[in-house]
Amino acid sequence: MSSKPGDALSIFTHFSSIFTMNIDQFKAEIAKYQKQLAQPIPTEMNLCVEKISQLGAIHYRTGYLLANARRFLRKVKEEKTKDQIDKKKENKFSYQVQNTLLEGAVAEETYLVELLEMMNFSCTQQIEICRTIISKEKEELRYSGINMLG
Repeated sequence: MSSKPGDALSIFTHFSSIFTMNIDQFKAEIAKYQKQLAQPIPTEMNLCVEKISQLGAIHYRTGYLLANARRFLRKVKEEKTKDQIDKKKENKFSYQVQNTLLEGAVAEETYLVELLEMMNFSCTQQIEICRTIISKEKEELRYSGINMLG
């Protein structure tokens, strides 16, 4: 059985270790999922079932990436804090200035965490919309007298 880009199988088989990913690889994977999440939600029940399957896989993967992005952010902050402690001995920066410098130094990593949080939440919202469409269609079929169970 072959997999199409974006289906659950292809997403789960793309399980490279997060520790070997650099920030550009992170961005590339995020961009791929952003493109998939930007697709319109179908209004037909069977297509919604397929979309839920796809969204479930994306939800899992973005959650995994989010957890690792947070871990990566903590490590980068720790490294930058150590650098700032060394610099503080020389320059005597105030705590507020140090904090501002730290936030600026990890802006890209913070952005990735925030973006993944938004994408993960978007998956949940889209799954709920698909479920609502499926329920609506089932009710319409029931009221029209069509028995879906045969």
